Amino acid sequence: MGTAQQVGKFRLVHLDYNDNTLATLTEKNAYEFAVGTTAPTDRQTQPSIDIRQSPVLKEDDKLAVFVKMDTAVTEAATTNATFTWSIPITFKNLRTGNKFKQTLSYSDFTTTGCEVPTNAKVWAAGKWYKLGYYQIPAQSAIKLGHDVQDVRVDSKIIIHNVFTT
Repeated sequence: MGTAQQVGKFRLVHLDYNDNTLATLTEKNAYEFAVGTTAPTDRQTQPSIDIRQSPVLKEDDKLAVFVKMDTAVTEAATTNATFTWSIPITFKNLRTGNKFKQTLSYSDFTTTGCEVPTNAKVWAAGKWYKLGYYQIPAQSAIKLGHDVQDVRVDSKIIIHNVFTT
């Protein structure tokens, strides 16, 4: 048994309440988000998001993460998956106007109706899989990214998925 990283392309997508795609916010190869089978530690090497170019996602919209594998991978009969996500957003309360920075992790995303690691699951090549989504709460809005404080590390995105094969 070994470990395998999900290798292919990752997409961050803006969906409406009915899961209709409104915009692809970013799409990059897996190696740009994370390299190797251990989570990256050097945030300077990860892609960043320019908050000024990010559209506003409003209440009931969804921020979804998709993957398209380069090659088919079959998980082991007993899998031990680790999803490490770090997605910076700026959250705004529309009622009060208050803004604050937040970094979403995998545990902030809903996986109901999405593809999740399971024992002996086959991930086919060339097919887009929805891995999870974050639904914007009522009276709220978000934008991808943070106002830059340290250009080397702020607003960096990490998506790193590893499972047993």
